[in-house]
Amino acid sequence: MRRDNIKSMLILQLTIIAIGVLAIIITKTKLGELMPPCAVRDAIGIICPTCGVTRCISNFLSLNFHESFMYHPLFFVLIIYLGIIDIIYIINTIFNKSFLKILYPSVNLLIIFLIVFFFQYFYRVYMIINFNEFRFL
Repeated sequence: MRRDNIKSMLILQLTIIAIGVLAIIITKTKLGELMPPCAVRDAIGIICPTCGVTRCISNFLSLNFHESFMYHPLFFVLIIYLGIIDIIYIINTIFNKSFLKILYPSVNLLIIFLIVFFFQYFYRVYMIINFNEFRFL
């Protein structure tokens, strides 16, 4: 039963990823170009904490990892983290092990992520306000 659930989960994830990558390749466009501009940035003139995430994901799917990291470093790391967690979960379920379960999402990891997320956000705002050379926004 567990292996069937894992197989279904993998098929669903790989299908979603394949459709996204194929859509980007077929249209030869970046996902960020299809999205409307940030409403928060237009309304108050300061970037929101998630500005750059769409372009980060688009560049990640286009295998342009450097630009993906530069648009939103934390979400680039989050994408990789979630991929690693999927692999660990599959290995643990198939072989009935407890390999690296400490990396599984928990309240402590969420708190750490949120703290780093807001520090990174404030740093990005500081860079834009003080240097006006933040090229990727």
